Amino acid sequence: MQISVVIIAQNEAHRLPRCIAAAKPIANEILIIDGGSTDNTIQICHNLNVRLLQRPFDGFSTQKNYGNSCATHDWILSLDADEVLSPELQSEIAKLKQIANFDTFAHAVSLNRLTNYCGHWIKHSGWFPDVKIRLFNRHQAEWQGLIHEKLVFNTQQYTPLKIHACKGLLYHYSIENKKMHQQRIEHYAKLKAEKLHTKGQSLNGFIVFLKAVFRFFKHFVLQLGFLDGWAGFQIALFSAKAVLLTHTYLKSLQRS
Repeated sequence: MQISVVIIAQNEAHRLPRCIAAAKPIANEILIIDGGSTDNTIQICHNLNVRLLQRPFDGFSTQKNYGNSCATHDWILSLDADEVLSPELQSEIAKLKQIANFDTFAHAVSLNRLTNYCGHWIKHSGWFPDVKIRLFNRHQAEWQGLIHEKLVFNTQQYTPLKIHACKGLLYHYSIENKKMHQQRIEHYAKLKAEKLHTKGQSLNGFIVFLKAVFRFFKHFVLQLGFLDGWAGFQIALFSAKAVLLTHTYLKSLQRS
């Protein structure tokens, strides 16, 4: 099995080198899909001798599907610029590459992602385990979804779907500070509000408040976020704020 590592990036100059370095030991090709970077991302791609294609960003799913279609090899390892293969995961993927007729062994491979939040590794809070299917044959699946993209397989052709769970961790250096977290929840809240507005849906303010309270309780108590300490509290708090922000943005759209 030969693997094309497809990475979508935009203004990721400070994180992309680490992602590329960890992918190189198992990659037959590394393809970067840049969405219009204004920092040093392009130069870094040239310096690290990886293949680069530029395409205006119009959604995570479309960017990833475009990258898959342009890749040299059928087997795709899909990564974001803030993700890094652990040494154990590198070793396990290298072993999988040696399996003859891998398509008969599995249709795809799932990876377990461990997130670093503001310098803390999150082991609870509903963020771990975080199993993602990231290694797959591009002829068997495509990315779908506007807000949180997901991989959708041709289940009619591949039933039952055989997913191999790979050992090792995919490190996810997601949120570096509270400002970044605030910007992220604002971005996704706006997207969700626009989607609800397009469908003509509305939200009851009292119900939204109850949902926000429950969201905090779920992350911090039910999903043991308190064991993640201060970081777990922040994750629960921002998750609750995201619910309230979606309601605020939707009300603004309805008034306009």
